[in-house]
Amino acid sequence: ADFSSAVRIDPEYAEVYYNRGNLYYDLAAFSEADTDYTRAIALDPDRAEIFYNRGNVRARLGEVGSAISDYSRAIDLDPGHARAYYNRAVSYFLLKEYRSAYEDFRKLIALGVKVNPALVDSLKRYVNPGER
Repeated sequence: ADFSSAVRIDPEYAEVYYNRGNLYYDLAAFSEADTDYTRAIALDPDRAEIFYNRGNVRARLGEVGSAISDYSRAIDLDPGHARAYYNRAVSYFLLKEYRSAYEDFRKLIALGVKVNPALVDSLKRYVNPGER
């Protein structure tokens, strides 16, 4: 599909930017994907999946704080978005924000997602060092 032609035909159609962003992501063209996801968000600010995907791009670009913001917005829009909780937990872990990572993993468990118990126990020791 020629997404750039579709953008020229209807530059206000968020789905085209979203899909072209996905293509750029698959091609590891992360800056271009970020630009398209940002445009899609401007046109359709209530779609959790766009924020989630932009969070993934920003994580790949090393912008972990921005990724967390996007994952958080995705979760605000879709409180059951397990992948956003998971990626946000990993991002928090990378920033050594262990309590936040732990809480997100606990939320995943509450959502019914299978999480490695050893991982959660390890994080719990960071959060509550005296507890076993």
